Amino acid sequence: MNEVRRYFFIGIGGIGMSALARYFAAEGCQVAGYDKTSSTLTESLKEEGIEVIYNDEVDNIPAEFRRIDEWLTIVRTPAVPLDSELNRFYKEKQASVKKRSEILASIANSKRCIAVAGTHGKTTTTSILGHILFNSSLGCTAFVGGILSQYDSNVLIDPKSPFVVLEADEFDRSFHHLNPEIAVVTSTDADHLDIYGSQKEFELAFSLFLDKVHGRAFVHSSIPKKIKGKKSLSYGIEDGDIQAIHIRVENGRFHFDLEAERMQMLNVSISLPGRHNILNALAAVSVCKELGLDNEQIRSGISSYKGVKRRFEFVSCDESIVFIDDYAHHPSEINACISSVRELYPNRKITAVFQPHLFSRTRDFMEGFAISLSAADEVILVPIYP
Repeated sequence: MNEVRRYFFIGIGGIGMSALARYFAAEGCQVAGYDKTSSTLTESLKEEGIEVIYNDEVDNIPAEFRRIDEWLTIVRTPAVPLDSELNRFYKEKQASVKKRSEILASIANSKRCIAVAGTHGKTTTTSILGHILFNSSLGCTAFVGGILSQYDSNVLIDPKSPFVVLEADEFDRSFHHLNPEIAVVTSTDADHLDIYGSQKEFELAFSLFLDKVHGRAFVHSSIPKKIKGKKSLSYGIEDGDIQAIHIRVENGRFHFDLEAERMQMLNVSISLPGRHNILNALAAVSVCKELGLDNEQIRSGISSYKGVKRRFEFVSCDESIVFIDDYAHHPSEINACISSVRELYPNRKITAVFQPHLFSRTRDFMEGFAISLSAADEVILVPIYP
């Protein structure tokens, strides 16, 4: 009897870990995992047939995932400490333990990888691009750092397509494991300074990432030239090698034209609010044009895109109150979010309920958070998510 590969995820409830778990389950592998607490994501995984445990005692691990052999791989995330009981158990048993970023890279580097990097806009850009390609003649498998609204999933799987679209995470220099054919860099605003130490080191990491791209890279026009590299084209609103021009709002949707020396596309339409999402759409469309996808398929894909949960998601909306859920966790993202709300509702009071993400990020950007949140009329702070 042929053995089946088995994957056990320590921290399976994370957005990136759960996407990999779903991918391997779809591939016919045996998949299970641990997480500290139950969540909507872990419950969804259980409904899909993936076993999830919430107690990290070794005896709770399903028997087939306690059997250490060449068919078992343990996938870990930095979110779960290395000295946790499960991590210690698998280390002592000399199991094959891999970081999430290593597993993702092993999938991506065996295919035609399109990687989206940057401090802001990764998830939206990746999801737009993934949705367009998935529904086109090219197809793709896509790993997204959020739940795509119309699929209720963070992974799209097309086993026949050679393309993989994913977010290239700069945390812990994870994106250096990738060797993409095409890359997008949306921004290089400083983040994760507990790892990088300075803006200079942060930018150097992006420069090294772009050096590994063996095809074309598309980088935002505001990114310093020293980072961009020789294979890059810049994009921006009325700025860069590829430009969004003639921007207008019609029937509640942004419309723009894409203008460049080697490519052109008229009347690109997106339903997402905020001018920053014009940039995300522009990057995604530019990649599609680079791949030779025709305008009709691009237009069809982008017009049917429904967004990502927790990315300017309208939870409720009536005459008395509008409730928007957004994952903004960096001062620049908060600025973009509040600006978009002001643009849509210029005469309404804005109350921002903000939960800082990570103690280190809150420390490093405390002044920036204060400035960006001051754009709201009222701010409610809740405890830091560690």
